[in-house]
Amino acid sequence: MAALHESIDFAGKSELPRGWEEDVFRYCTFSGIELEGKAFEGILNACTVSDSSWYWGLFNLTRFIEVEFRNCVFCGSAFAGCIFAKCSFYGCRFLKHNLNADCSFSDCLWYDCEQEGCEGMPRQFASEIKAHKR
Repeated sequence: MAALHESIDFAGKSELPRGWEEDVFRYCTFSGIELEGKAFEGILNACTVSDSSWYWGLFNLTRFIEVEFRNCVFCGSAFAGCIFAKCSFYGCRFLKHNLNADCSFSDCLWYDCEQEGCEGMPRQFASEIKAHKR
């Protein structure tokens, strides 16, 4: 059963709660999270994710609502059926994994998102995201 986590700071993967993969996180901050081959199928609402990396991350039907991503690295991560609503990406990189596969975004929806200084975001999605101007 999914749990709700509110207003918690997670600094490193050791601070993530057990069974977090399907949970709901609201007003939380995540920093220095380094994960490999983990899946997340929950909800992030009004959260900040910074200086974190996902290697072969799997995001299935994940809901990202008003999430700010700062200096995050996604290597060969797969996003399937995800919704990104009012999300911001600053200095994020979407890279190939060791078998030379790009990150994939199948059947994802983007609503009013923005990005600045990102690398490797697929063209079809980058065009749907507003380039943020300060």
